[in-house]
This record gives sequence, structure tokens and C-alpha cells, in this order.
Amino acid sequence: MFKKSFLLSLSVVILLAAACKTPLSTVSVNNVKTLSAGHGDGIIYALPKNVLEIQVDVVKTTHIKGPFASFAVALLGTDDIISKNSSEYKLNGIRFKTFALSDENAHFLVETQGAEYSAHLNMNRQGILTGINSLPGESLGIDELKFKPSPNFTEFSNISYSDVMAKDFHVEAVDTIFRQVIKDSSYVRVPVLKKQIRAKNAQDQANEAAAFIVRLRKRRFKLVAGVYEKFYEGKALELALKELERQENEYVSLFTGKSFTEQKTFYFYHEPGTALDKDSTELFKFSKTEGVLPANSKTGLPVAIYPENPNISGAIQNYLNNRADNTTLVNGICYRMPAMCKFGITYDKKTIGEFSDLIAQKGSVLSLPLEYMKTGKYNVVFDPETGAMRSVKQLIPNDNNSKKSKKE
Repeated sequence: MFKKSFLLSLSVVILLAAACKTPLSTVSVNNVKTLSAGHGDGIIYALPKNVLEIQVDVVKTTHIKGPFASFAVALLGTDDIISKNSSEYKLNGIRFKTFALSDENAHFLVETQGAEYSAHLNMNRQGILTGINSLPGESLGIDELKFKPSPNFTEFSNISYSDVMAKDFHVEAVDTIFRQVIKDSSYVRVPVLKKQIRAKNAQDQANEAAAFIVRLRKRRFKLVAGVYEKFYEGKALELALKELERQENEYVSLFTGKSFTEQKTFYFYHEPGTALDKDSTELFKFSKTEGVLPANSKTGLPVAIYPENPNISGAIQNYLNNRADNTTLVNGICYRMPAMCKFGITYDKKTIGEFSDLIAQKGSVLSLPLEYMKTGKYNVVFDPETGAMRSVKQLIPNDNNSKKSKKE
């Protein structure tokens, strides 16, 4: 009888102990895209992906025919002239910059149960994970991507020759006209002089411009030779010669033409694919006579970006495939191991630019052990641009918590 009572009492104690036991703390981290119906609520964070900003410098040289081009050989003895209006374009340089965006394919839901796993997750304004239990100022900032519009070059209609002629473009002409007047009951034609203002023709203007060029050259020679009574020297002579040269160049350009050079920067954006992506992507088309054109243009040659070494995460992937008990490992906080990638820009079958940097989405996704999710135990900082782990520190409890735990 005593034995039966003892066993019954022991069973009650065990049941009471089991009933009073605190539920086990659990953590579940899953990619949002893989969730099925019936999942609980939690915290959603994102891993970053990288976008390349390709800055392309394009130089446009515009050639404008001079108004007196047809008289250049006869009046100046030169045939080195611009015979027609034209433009030519040249690729002058390529630069790269990397930006981070929230990766729509790498959003994770964190579900926790129990007080043991309640670490603070730190995120930036895009929802990208920046740290676990990280302190203010420890999280890293990133440059925000702002898409820039394509610039416009100056058109022919906005380029003209300034009024450099020293004389008026008009001339006073005296013409003789006849009027009929009545004299002695008969009509008589009487000559009358009439003054008129008319524009000079191109030949007259070209003659005056050529004559003025000769005078400018004579003045420059006299200055250098010291013919003038007032002798210029030092800075004054230098300034006088520069001004004469400037005026001569302006007048000569009326015959030979002018060339204008502009440089503009065009911005293109490319999102690299995963590690298996080996295809090149056409950014735009370029023509030496038309400049930058859309990628679907029927003219111009393609300018494309391509990954030079897509097989970049083999070592990490090998580690993931060969770790022990791979299928039974607990799913902890996921982060990225970015891969160093090299890209090339090609035009007309030639590489005109190269770029290397860490690319988040071309790397691997790893997970931290659950130990790092424990309340106030570890401080982890992630790079918001690549998703990589930057630092891990074990936190030391403060004195108040230590004393409190000792009393308890």
C-alpha cells in the first residue's frame, strides 16, 4: 500500500513539474518567397543586391562651315577649311559605381518564440539587415541610388558666328533714276540722284575681312619689331599680342570655319544576375556620327557589359555542400558572402573598360547559428552594401545585471 502511494505521489510531482516547465524557445527564419499558407507573424528583413552605375563620357565635336569658305583659296590662299556642317562623337572614358538596393528575392521572415531568442535586429530605411544587437553608430551607411537623366548636346541651330566685322555690313549706294517732267508742253526725262542703303554682298564682306586680317598681321609684326613710337614691353606687350591673335583667329574662322567641343556624361544602370549568369547585356548603341543611341536602335554598334568570371563562389558553395548534417542544421539569421566579380565593357569587338568589385547577389547566402540570436549575448555588424558580416563581438553583461543575477 505504501509503495503504491509513493509511486502515485511521484507521478503527480512529475506531471506538475512538466506542467510548470517554460515552453522551449524557438527561432524560424524563412525566405518570404518559400512561405506557404498558415505561417505566423514576425520581423521581415532584406539582404542587399548591387546595381552598377556605368558613367560614360562622350565628346561631341561640332564643325561649322565659315560664311566666306568659298573665298578662302582666292583671298587667303588656303584650302584647309570646313566644307560642310558636321558632328563627330567619341567615347572618352568609362567609370563605375556600385549601389545597394533591397533584393526582392532575399526577404526573410524571422519568427521567434520565448524570451531566450529576442535579439535586436537593426535595419536601414530600405529594410536591409545592418546588425544584431548593434549599438548606435555601429551600423554602416550607404549611398542611395538616384537615377540620372541623359544630357543633351548643343544643336547646330544654337551655334553661330559672332559679329566680328570691323565695318558695317551695309553700304550707301547712289543710283541715278529718271523722272518725267512737263517742260514746254512736253514730257522730258530728267536724271535724279537717289541714295539707298543696301547690304554688302558676300564678296565685298569677304574682301574686307581678308584686308583686315592682313592689317592685324602687320600690326603684330610692328609690335614685335618695335616700329611703333610707343614701345610695349613685358605684360603689356604680351596682352597686346594675345588680343591681336584672338582677333585674327576670329576673322580667319570666317573663311576656315569653327569647331566646338563638348563633353557630356551619360548614365546607364545594370543589375548583375546570379553566379550562373554568363550573358552579356547591351547597354546602348553608339555611332561616331550620331552619338549615344537606344539599345534597340537600328544604327550604331552595341556597347555591352559582360561578366568575365561568373564561376566565382565555388569554394563557399563547396563548403555549404559538404558540411556535416546539412539537412538537420537549424535555420538561423541569413546573411551574404559576396563574391569579387570582374566586368568588361565592349564596343566594336574591343574591351574599352573594366571594373572589379564585390557583388552581393553573385555570392552565397549563409546562416548564423541560433546562439547569435540570444538576447544581449552577441553584437554582429553587417555591411548594408554587400550583406557581408563585418564584425562579431561577444557582449559582456553590465555590473547591475551581474549583481542582480548573483542575488537571485
